[in-house]
Amino acid sequence: MKRYLIPAMAMVMIIAGAFTARADWVQKGSDYYYYNGNELVKNQIVEDEYYVDENGKLTGNVWVKTQDSDGTYYCYFDANGKMVRDKWKTINDKTYHFNDDGHMETGWIQENMYFCHLDDGHLLTGWQRLEDPDGGEKKAGPLDDANIHWYYFSPSTGRKYCAGDGADYAEKRVDNKRYCFDQMGALQTGWVKVADEEGIGGYKYYDPDGSDHLGWYSLTPPDELAGNYAYDVMWFYFTNSGFPAYDEDGIPTVSDLRRIGTNKKRYYFNQWGTPVWGLCKLYTNADGSDYATYFFGTFNQSCVQHGKYQIMDGSDTPDTFYFHESGEGYNGSNNKDGCLYYKGKLQKASKDLTYEVITVNDTDYLVNTSGKIMKKKTVKDKDGTKWATNASGVVCMKDDHIVDSRVGRDPEPPTFGG
Repeated sequence: MKRYLIPAMAMVMIIAGAFTARADWVQKGSDYYYYNGNELVKNQIVEDEYYVDENGKLTGNVWVKTQDSDGTYYCYFDANGKMVRDKWKTINDKTYHFNDDGHMETGWIQENMYFCHLDDGHLLTGWQRLEDPDGGEKKAGPLDDANIHWYYFSPSTGRKYCAGDGADYAEKRVDNKRYCFDQMGALQTGWVKVADEEGIGGYKYYDPDGSDHLGWYSLTPPDELAGNYAYDVMWFYFTNSGFPAYDEDGIPTVSDLRRIGTNKKRYYFNQWGTPVWGLCKLYTNADGSDYATYFFGTFNQSCVQHGKYQIMDGSDTPDTFYFHESGEGYNGSNNKDGCLYYKGKLQKASKDLTYEVITVNDTDYLVNTSGKIMKKKTVKDKDGTKWATNASGVVCMKDDHIVDSRVGRDPEPPTFGG
């Protein structure tokens, strides 16, 4: 380990002791000398308060190294030659602390709120990697040993930053980055529950350097919540606040969609903070009485898709779905392929029928077994019923009678089973 010496010291080594004979101060010009009887005292701390140098003269602004049965200590005597005690003192642009006995202190001091260099005793500021004050077990990160952590000390006061009373953790912004510290002031890494919120909403993730992560990150969820995730490693998106994006009420709505990135892709993050994938139902109103179907692609995509897809929808064979560029499933006639859809799902006549009337949005459409809307047609189904449609494919005649009420069957909704 590199050792540091007291900078620019007028250093002397003395053996502490006490005088029992009569002692007096004698002034000679502007200087003072200390006599023990008729003997000039030299290179000593006298009256447990002052220092006289090798010539016996009262001397100030000087470091003195002392030694007694308990060890070796450094003391400092101010401009008046008086020992500095129980205070902070700045000397040659460095700050030191002296205890009641006038000994320069090192290591953790003052209820472990400050740290003075173990070698030369100057007050440390800024980032410091240190052994924990009590050797207690702390949360270990990639940069940390079990009892060694990073601490941050105020550049102006030297006081460490730590969580206050009643709080397990607290954040501090340093150089435009946010960091998390526990009650002892140890820098935290990984998942930390920093807010009193249920589920993922109370957690933040801190990178190996201790700063909170922003943006996308694929990682293992918090241990306490691991049972709520499909896989051991999941994608999370951390917002500008450092908290993961998630649905606070757990009710998926269209308004919960988030645009992220320069390409403005849209995602829905569930209550556990992960983007959903596959076929999903998003409510379109506050009371949850209606919904739209969205497709978020594969696990690796997990963002709103548009266009035509074959999707497993709770059956052994895939079903056809078609989604607007907005992502919402078509609901009614689709001019792009001439087919009928309900909540994005293709509506087809039953296989045992040639044509069938299906009602979507209170409108009766005549479709064939491929889902094509029969526009401006007059046809008979297998039962012999004669149907006539207008230019939009809407049924207007049944067996030569005008249709004035609903005649079609209910559409087949998505099952969201796959």
